[in-house]
Amino acid sequence: MAKIILKGHKGIGGTAEGEALVCQEPVNLMADTGNVWTDPRDTTFTNQIGTPSVYGKNFAGKVLVFLRAREAFFSTIS
Repeated sequence: MAKIILKGHKGIGGTAEGEALVCQEPVNLMADTGNVWTDPRDTTFTNQIGTPSVYGKNFAGKVLVFLRAREAFFSTIS
C-alpha cells in the first residue's frame, strides 16, 4: 500500500503517524462518541445519524481525519 501524507490542523501539539480513520461528516466528540461522560476513554462512534460513515468504529490508536468540527469539540482525548 502506498504511503499517503496528509497535512492539516492538529488538535494537540506534535505530529501523528498511523492508520487513518476518515469521517465524512462534521464531528462532535462529546455527542458522537460513546459514554464520554462516564468513561472519557471510550472512543467508539455511537451516533448513527450524525456520523454514519464511522458508526461503530473505534478511533483509539488511529489518526482521526475529518473536514471540520461540529459545535463544541474537545481535542484532549488521548
